[in-house]
Amino acid sequence: APVRQPLGIYFRLAITQDSDADITNKVTAAITNSAISGILAVFSWADLNPGPGTNCWRLLDDVFDTVEQWNLTNTNDPKTIQLEITAGFHTPSWVVSNLISCDAMFMTNLAGSIVDSNAQGPQGFVLVGVNTNNVTNTCGCAEFLEVESKANPHMSPLPLPWNRTYKNDWTAFIQSVAAKYGNNPILVSVAVTGPTSSSAEMILPNETND
Repeated sequence: APVRQPLGIYFRLAITQDSDADITNKVTAAITNSAISGILAVFSWADLNPGPGTNCWRLLDDVFDTVEQWNLTNTNDPKTIQLEITAGFHTPSWVVSNLISCDAMFMTNLAGSIVDSNAQGPQGFVLVGVNTNNVTNTCGCAEFLEVESKANPHMSPLPLPWNRTYKNDWTAFIQSVAAKYGNNPILVSVAVTGPTSSSAEMILPNETND
């Protein structure tokens, strides 16, 4: 079989909890353009895996079904799909709830917060101190400032990329995605998005006290 690989210009479509009709219309509008080779479909892990062992394939199915239907009626102009699913800040809440917080290592200010919004620093937030004796080495997440994907920066829990629970849950989910879509010939690439925060880029938060 020919090697599956992306070729040409892809339309990047970030998909949340849209309706089936909205997704179909967006995908169709994009691939109707003859200059577009296909869809780069961007999803949040949390939207596709709402519970342990529970996957919601509706959003992914909408994209694949729409492209497949297009290809059936436009055999001279077939389209393909690139897939990007982000973890990090987009990790399901059920995963985060199973992780021990590392926040206790950060010494609090007089207000009892690990940040001082009145201090000078990136986006007005400054962590005030660190004491690693306050947590065990099994803690698995910490509050960091999420700035890349949000209009209003705020503190959010971020799983530590080396945490075993986080890695196991992420691995199980990715394997389930591969089992369902991996052999579909219109899927031509999958972004590697494990050790990250807000996007597919392998970038973790960069603060003065991380």
